[in-house]
Amino acid sequence: MSRLRHPNIVGLHEAYERRRHIYLVMDYCPMGNLANRQFAESETACIISKVLSAVEYMHSKNVVHRDIKLENIVFDACF
Repeated sequence: MSRLRHPNIVGLHEAYERRRHIYLVMDYCPMGNLANRQFAESETACIISKVLSAVEYMHSKNVVHRDIKLENIVFDACF
């Protein structure tokens, strides 16, 4: 995941593994996730376009997300 470079994918900077936990140091996304917000139709279309662009990029790198849901679509700035 640390090799993925796409403007719509949160960056992974470091990963630490302990006996029972894995800790990921990722970009800070202070604006929350998609589950906590509402958008107009035109804004929603733009967001979905960005999500699909990120998924297409990951698939081109043979990476599968496996947990795409509203809580995992986060914002680093106001839309």
